[in-house]
Amino acid sequence: MLQASNISFAYGDRPALRDVSVSLAPGELVAVIGPNGSGKSTLIRALLGQHRATGSIEWEGRSLRDWHRRDLARRVAYLPQAPSADLDQTVQQTLQLGRAPYWRAFGIESEHDQHVVAQV
Repeated sequence: MLQASNISFAYGDRPALRDVSVSLAPGELVAVIGPNGSGKSTLIRALLGQHRATGSIEWEGRSLRDWHRRDLARRVAYLPQAPSADLDQTVQQTLQLGRAPYWRAFGIESEHDQHVVAQV
């Protein structure tokens, strides 16, 4: 469950989100729509903790600030529309990156990780 209450965020002195609240149940499918520059991506990044928004954001009843990044990454995946790096990779390689929070030391995949990706 995701619960966000009265979240706000600004880029410098330019507000991007103002008192946004949302509640999402597990498995619920949601679309965030709006014109360019309306704050859609900013909202997603705030809900993931990539932007330090004011207000309250909780995942599974715990404040976003209380989550260890690895534990949150095991529950939530984010793939931006325009990646920050020019990645020339296959769909399988992209899916393998989604297993990164489960990798052992030194980024070593287990056979289980490979099996999970193959199932997709």
